Amino acid sequence: LGFLANIHFKKKEYELAVEMYQSCLNYFDTIRHRMQYAELLSALADVYNAAEQYKKAYSTADQAHLLVKGTNDIARQSRALIHRSYAQFQLGQREIALSYLEDVLIEVTEKRLFREQIRAYIALGKLATNRSVSLEHLMQALRIATDRDLSEYKALLYPLINDRQSDFNYSRQQLTFRDEYIQFLEDRQTANLEASEASLKAMYDLMNIEEEYEVLQLKSDYQKIEFENQRYKLIAVLIGLLLVGMLLFTWFYRKHKEKQINELELKEQITLLRERIGSLLSNANNEISLPDRDAFNQLILAPLTEKEYDILRDLIQRKSNAQIAQSHYISVNTVKFHLKNIYSKLGVSDRKRVLEKVVGLNQ
Repeated sequence: LGFLANIHFKKKEYELAVEMYQSCLNYFDTIRHRMQYAELLSALADVYNAAEQYKKAYSTADQAHLLVKGTNDIARQSRALIHRSYAQFQLGQREIALSYLEDVLIEVTEKRLFREQIRAYIALGKLATNRSVSLEHLMQALRIATDRDLSEYKALLYPLINDRQSDFNYSRQQLTFRDEYIQFLEDRQTANLEASEASLKAMYDLMNIEEEYEVLQLKSDYQKIEFENQRYKLIAVLIGLLLVGMLLFTWFYRKHKEKQINELELKEQITLLRERIGSLLSNANNEISLPDRDAFNQLILAPLTEKEYDILRDLIQRKSNAQIAQSHYISVNTVKFHLKNIYSKLGVSDRKRVLEKVVGLNQ
């Protein structure tokens, strides 16, 4: 994005350049990527200056300067100050802007930061109202660029110097400069052709890489979906197994309970049979008689109903629950219900105690 923004900037497509640089800024954080963020802000301020949006240029460059202020990065500090001073000059604060630029030039000269020196000289050359002073600054920048073989700055300086020299009669010096300029343009054109071929190749390579990346990304997404599906299937299987296990446990538990209930009923029947046999053996010749219902009700805790009295009579005759139910045309559960009421009204807990209670009341 930064490379594309720089291309749009050189082609004077400032809106596109601003959009690209702003997109770049979204990838960085002002805390974790402080220096990179400041670098991009300085580049954006340069675009705003070229587009003559000086207020935006000033605020952007000032923000960049605040990010690098107090650090040891003199180069980034100076770039931010140069762009800010340029915008400040255009906004009317000329003396302050020139003062800042001169301070920057002194500092970068002491630190031997040649690129920043060139930038400072170019800014001073552009802002100087006197053409001879302007030309002097630009020529000084060109000398530094030539000594350090900084062709990108030479490409920038030659048109500026040529523009300034057009108003003067430098005769031989001007002709020599123009010969150098023409030679530079030819060399630059050759270099640009080679660079264009390399750029095209790089772009095709980048497109191929992007296509491969998209394919890999699609494969990765598909694998993630497959993994999620397998995970959901596994969860469904586990839930199914858990439900089956719970159903089996419930079935076995119910069977076990039914078995226990049946065993208890059998034990109760055996106990009743034993009690009946014992009672028959001990009272073979003695039949238990039941008093009249009204008289009997006066002897117990609570009066019996007619149905309960009849069931009690059958109970005394040692009939089983099934026999009592059959004789009264009711269910065994109903018989059990009436027996519970009889037990509570007599104040006993089982059949044996009922017989003992009735015998005791008769006596």
